[in-house]
Order: sequence, then C-alpha cells, then structure tokens
Amino acid sequence: TMNYDGKTKRRGRTQGKTSKYKKAIVKLTEESADINFFQGM
Repeated sequence: TMNYDGKTKRRGRTQGKTSKYKKAIVKLTEESADINFFQGM
C-alpha cells in the first residue's frame, strides 16, 4: 500500500487541505483468481 498526503486546495481566498488516503497496488497475472468485489451489490 502507498500512503498519500492530502493536496492543498483553494476556494477563493481560503486555503484548505484534502484528507490523506491510502492506495493499494494489485498486480494480476493470467493465472490469478477472479476478484468478486461487486458480487453482493
């Protein structure tokens, strides 16, 4: 996983920051099993 810092954003005069987030890196091969992420929706 990679941890990202929030970005600085401006709305007019005020300046704020977006929240931090974590990103996962997934590498799939030909033999990988299917990911059933949307199965229960």
